[in-house]
Amino acid sequence: MKLRSRLLVILICLTALPLASRAQLDPPSPLPIRGAHYPALSPDGKMLCFEYLGDLWVSPAFGGAATRLTVHPAYDAYPRWSPDANWIAYSSNREGNFDIFLIPSKGGSPRQVTFHSADDIVLDWSPDGTSLLFQSARDARYQDLYVLSLKNGRERRLTHDKTSSRYGVFTPDAKSVLYVRGRQEWWRPKYEGSANTDIYSIPVTGGTTTRLTSTNGYESFPMAASMASGGYATYYLAHMGNATNVFRMRTSKPDQITQFTGDDIKNPTISRDGKTLAFEQNFQIWITQI
Repeated sequence: MKLRSRLLVILICLTALPLASRAQLDPPSPLPIRGAHYPALSPDGKMLCFEYLGDLWVSPAFGGAATRLTVHPAYDAYPRWSPDANWIAYSSNREGNFDIFLIPSKGGSPRQVTFHSADDIVLDWSPDGTSLLFQSARDARYQDLYVLSLKNGRERRLTHDKTSSRYGVFTPDAKSVLYVRGRQEWWRPKYEGSANTDIYSIPVTGGTTTRLTSTNGYESFPMAASMASGGYATYYLAHMGNATNVFRMRTSKPDQITQFTGDDIKNPTISRDGKTLAFEQNFQIWITQI
C-alpha cells in the first residue's frame, strides 16, 4: 500500500453566497466529509463521484473542491463512471422506484434509461461502454443480474437463481461477470452458514457459473482491474478476524490489502487501471493507492 488518506473536500454548492459576500470571506478549509456513501472512481483514478445528502458530487480523488452533479429532492446514488469518463450512470427514485439514469460527468441534464416498476440498481459499465450491468428483483423473489444495451435499450436477464445475485462487475476482458451469490448482508459479516455470500463468475452471455470462494463466511463486493503485466486482478471484501477488509484473490491464500481492525469496510471501488482503491469506513470515504 503506497498511500491512504481520507477524502478532504470543499463542497461547492450552486446555492452559494452572493458574490459581494463571498469576496469578504476567507476560503474555507478542507474538512473530511462524514456520511458520504457509494464512492466511484474515474477510470484513471483521478476523480471521485459519491453520494452526499441524496445527491451526487464529484471531486478530485485525493482532495479538493467537490462540485454538486445532481440537484433533486429524490435520492440519487450508486454512481458508476463510463470507461471514457464522459458519463456517470446512477440510480434514482425520482420516479417512485429506483431507475437508472445517465448524466454527463461534467454536468448536464440526466437521461432515464430503465423504466420498470422494480428497483434497478446500476452496478457497472461494460468495458466498451455500450452496456450497463444492474441488479433487480423483476421476475423473482430475489435480485438477479441484468444487462442493458445502450444502443437499442434491450434488457437481458443474466442470472436465474433461487437466491440473491448482486454486486456484479464486468471483467476487463469483457468475457465474464463476477458477482455475489447469497443472502448475507454486509451488516452481518460474522455470520457463517448456508446463507453466506460467496463470489461467483458467469460468462457474459450467460450459462454455467463458477464458484470462486468457498468459505462459510462473508465474501462480497468483487472488483476487477487490469494489470500492467496483462490479464486482470480480482479484489473483494472478506471478514477475517475482527473486521472486513479488502483482499486480492490468489490461487492459494488471498493477499490482504487493507489492515483495518475497527469498523468494517463497505462499498469499495477500484479504478480501471487497478492503481487506486476507494471505500467507506467509519462514516468516511478513504482513498488508497495499491
